[in-house]
Amino acid sequence: MKMGFLLPSAVLLFCYSCILLRLQRGSQGLQKQRAVRVILALVLVFFLCWTPYNITLMVDTLYSNNTLEVNCESHKALDISLTATSSLGYLHCSLNPVLYSFVGVKFRHHLLDMLRSLGCKLKSGVRLQTASRRSSMWSESGDTSHTSAIY
Repeated sequence: MKMGFLLPSAVLLFCYSCILLRLQRGSQGLQKQRAVRVILALVLVFFLCWTPYNITLMVDTLYSNNTLEVNCESHKALDISLTATSSLGYLHCSLNPVLYSFVGVKFRHHLLDMLRSLGCKLKSGVRLQTASRRSSMWSESGDTSHTSAIY
């Protein structure tokens, strides 16, 4: 595999491992569980999206170096695989914001502010829960009893 996958993977694993170790020493309860789940989801999605593409690139490199036998059918299959797996890899860019949106109120507030500045009409104040609770350790207000809808 190439450095374009191994280096980012190593950095990602190192950084999130440090965060997880710090979480183990720090907070308790729901905040900690939610943060751990988000981190695990981010790492899992990264590897699920980018590993197939990088394996396909490795096979393509072997074909290019004439290490593997090249015929018309295998070349066509490899081209289709490169297109499909690169699309899956690019999907990662769309999934990350969705995963981060589950982290807490602070992210949602920034997103809603950005949407308002772009002219989106937002209806706020819809009550989902009767009691307030802290949604994550990164939340700004901690109040998740209100949500907003885009119309």
